[in-house]
Amino acid sequence: MTIPLKRARLDGEKLLVSNYIVEREIPINQIAEVRQNRWLNLRPVTITFRTSTPFGNRIAFIPHGFFQMMFWKEDKRVSELRRLARGR
Repeated sequence: MTIPLKRARLDGEKLLVSNYIVEREIPINQIAEVRQNRWLNLRPVTITFRTSTPFGNRIAFIPHGFFQMMFWKEDKRVSELRRLARGR
């Protein structure tokens, strides 16, 4: 069930994505949409890209420190990725 999950981290203007075997850089401007499922325990984040990447058109990851008591709030990384993708 966790095989589709990737590791994702920001490095300046790049998103570094890993499938735990290889890591690739994806420019922030390739991000089309960022969503978080706040109703599942692990609160996965899904990033959809404008074009295909080595990992496909979409990746999912679990934010570091995913446990949050206020389940109705989005993780701060979600809003940060959205802001960076818009170029602000």
